[in-house]
Amino acid sequence: MQALFLSAFATTIGWIGQNIGLPLFLATFEDMEGKLVTGPYFVLAFCAIAFVLPYVPLAAVQAWRGELKHEWVYACTCRGGARLFFMGACNGMTGLLLVYSASTTRVPGALQPILRQSTLLFTVIGSRIALGKRYSWRQLGAVGLVLLGIGISLVPTMEQASAHANNATLYANGWQHHSLLLEQTVAPVAQALWSCALVLGCAPIAAMNLMQESLFDEFPSFSVPFLQLITSLWQPVVIGLCWWTDILPGFGTSGSIRAFGENIIGGSTCIFTPAASANPDRCRLCAPLCALYLASYLLSYFFGSHVTRLASANLQSLLVTTASACTIFFWFGFPSITRWSGGRLYSTEDVLITSAALVPLFGGILAFRLLEAPTATTTQEEPNLLPVSAVRPSAINTVTWGTRDTQREQLNSALLADCGQAGSSGRANVSSAGAVGNGAGSR
Repeated sequence: MQALFLSAFATTIGWIGQNIGLPLFLATFEDMEGKLVTGPYFVLAFCAIAFVLPYVPLAAVQAWRGELKHEWVYACTCRGGARLFFMGACNGMTGLLLVYSASTTRVPGALQPILRQSTLLFTVIGSRIALGKRYSWRQLGAVGLVLLGIGISLVPTMEQASAHANNATLYANGWQHHSLLLEQTVAPVAQALWSCALVLGCAPIAAMNLMQESLFDEFPSFSVPFLQLITSLWQPVVIGLCWWTDILPGFGTSGSIRAFGENIIGGSTCIFTPAASANPDRCRLCAPLCALYLASYLLSYFFGSHVTRLASANLQSLLVTTASACTIFFWFGFPSITRWSGGRLYSTEDVLITSAALVPLFGGILAFRLLEAPTATTTQEEPNLLPVSAVRPSAINTVTWGTRDTQREQLNSALLADCGQAGSSGRANVSSAGAVGNGAGSR
């Protein structure tokens, strides 16, 4: 219980720091004219590489102790390798969409954590399709409350986009000389589109959480540092293959291959040699905010994995929800920081509407969690690493539980004894709860 409490606390702190740190980190890359010296792709690629480093010594220590023999065997199988790659790829795709939409100039800081709660919807859909999980009407009603809260929170953004659509009509009817009118027209519409991109970014993280919980259901003692290391190694590979997205018109910030290279150089200068950057005052904050974001990210994902293993991914969703509430009121309570990051200030109407949206949003998440059926848990002190579904129930009953190594030897012997026998069907059922998390999650 103490380990679960500490993991839950660290996960919550990590999500708060991650939600606040990323928009502020992106805001440090402005020059004296308010233009970005690098794009979100540099931030995404830099962080993806940095995320790997902390897990290397952790996994190395376990490997030196001989604790990763079975994890390596699993990772080298087709099924295990594909699952770990899929989790890393999902993390990379989530990072691509979330980081690009994380600037407060694109999506308001207080709106971002609310939109990320749409992970619940994708989790329900994914668990129904991939795992065949069925949900009661009350649970689906709870999901409806979450969607209602998200819809209410989008009212200010949609109102602005609708109001400025009239400006677009005026512009098309011959008011081209009013450049300010065009700028005021494009910004709210773009914010609405980037809000949709952020919501779509929650789909891969929901898939990753489902895969992670399924992995821990099959292998309760699977090494968390090893899991994070392998998936983190795949993440920069996937992001590297998606470099071309930064030159896509309307999505990327480079516009050309030459500008892409200049952005990489500009971002590196801002982090490592801020005195030589285009805006030394802002770039001096780049490294500290980068460290805050990286540390928060590692806290949320490392201890979040422990929460998933010790309890369920649904508990992690409650922690994410708590962190989201803290993030929202942070942006409301510090308007000077909002202005510094490039976001627009929140009106009284914005605060009231967003606060009202939190009632059905958090109520729906809490109701969904309470209505979730409890999952079957093992009572062994150190569960086996071999998937339960790989061993016949008759073989499991013959095993006398001992140490972790003894367990594995006995299970392997029981499995080999069953090989070649006819009618070796009868897989043990493994209950897998629908994962509700974010990540991220961003990675």
